[in-house]
Amino acid sequence: MTNKAFLAPPTQLMSLSGILKRSLAYIGSDTGPMHLSAAVGTRCIALFGSTRASYSGAYGREHICIQEIDDSEKADKKSSDDNLAMKAITVEEVMRSISSLGFV
Repeated sequence: MTNKAFLAPPTQLMSLSGILKRSLAYIGSDTGPMHLSAAVGTRCIALFGSTRASYSGAYGREHICIQEIDDSEKADKKSSDDNLAMKAITVEEVMRSISSLGFV
């Protein structure tokens, strides 16, 4: 089996759940698809900006939450001003997480 990364196409909810169930992993931000991935048993590498990963991360130990800046004040305000918290996450850190799950 060849492991390839791809972006899911625009889908309806039921189609998306099927795609996620057949996926090896979900890599992306804290969104509905991340929670749907966890619900169908797909491992997640979830990227968190100002939303607290400890509050809204994927449920279960098999998931990885990456958060470089835990700015509690901004997390409560849902500020979208400069998005420094998301920008602080590096590609190298995401790649380490992917590697830790055995995908590379």
